[in-house]
Amino acid sequence: GGTGLTSGTTDQLLKFTGTTTLASSAITTGKLLQLVNGKNVGGNQSTTSTSYVATGFTLTITPTTANSKIRIEYTFPANTSAGNNSCKLKVYRSINGASFVNFDDDFTFNSIYFFQGAGSVSGLPSFQVVDTPSYTVGQTVAYKIYFASSAGGQVHIHNETGNKSNLTLMEIGA
Repeated sequence: GGTGLTSGTTDQLLKFTGTTTLASSAITTGKLLQLVNGKNVGGNQSTTSTSYVATGFTLTITPTTANSKIRIEYTFPANTSAGNNSCKLKVYRSINGASFVNFDDDFTFNSIYFFQGAGSVSGLPSFQVVDTPSYTVGQTVAYKIYFASSAGGQVHIHNETGNKSNLTLMEIGA
């Protein structure tokens, strides 16, 4: 027997539409729809605050389809200059110019830090997470990095030769 299929569409595949019927279909889930990358975004900042402080590390994406997921990847140079202290970070989201909000305290990168016992230490921490924002197609979704000191000692995030910050947003088809 034949498939009943007389033609197909470019960049599509065959799928079963019933027990014995085949049809062409597009793959939309899991497909990378858009990538926005910001190298050396932000600037040099320091804080001793144990409450999260906004940085200049911000990047915006405008999703092209409804229900897309946004994958966030971030790397930045950071250091502490006081013993028994760590630099903690979180990512906040803003939809269509609204205030930035911490969208989920459960993500593991919220507890990423590096610990220094005595003296100063530098590092290049990075994280990645997938967000499922509630937006309307055409609205912008912005992500901003916030940081804090674990124990009130001074922590720094910065751009320096050889260790540049990088923030990447990827729209993934849902």
